[in-house]
Amino acid sequence: MTNVSILNNLTTGSSNWVEEAKERQNNKAWLKHSRRIAIKILVTLREKGIKQKELALTLNVSPQQINKIVKGKENLTLETISKLELALDISLMSVESKAYNITLHNVVKTNYVYMSNELTKKEVARQKSTYKLIEESYPLSVVNEPSEQYGR
Repeated sequence: MTNVSILNNLTTGSSNWVEEAKERQNNKAWLKHSRRIAIKILVTLREKGIKQKELALTLNVSPQQINKIVKGKENLTLETISKLELALDISLMSVESKAYNITLHNVVKTNYVYMSNELTKKEVARQKSTYKLIEESYPLSVVNEPSEQYGR
């Protein structure tokens, strides 16, 4: 038998590698994140001496599902990621927050309160909700003149 006939015998089956390659290319962004999460899960399992089957029992999923996750080919939901984080006591994803330069205008006293530019949106919301504490923290003068800007 010649090399060509051996090769032809090996390649008689149909292959869908082109479709699989296109699918990987189309899903490249989330597959990248999924692989990173899979690696972190595998490292954590190894460090903590937990077997995939034990993790599956903890999460109430099949061992096959955990196997798909640790292969990095599973499109995980936020719910699944959260469950994995709780079960393994790790952080699998973080959302970066930008620093904001915030200026709040005190309509009643027509003064400005300047806050640090290192505040996150959550911290700004908390400070807005405790605005009376902010007023007490800074010396503000009362303006008794009506303001045309605010219709008074």
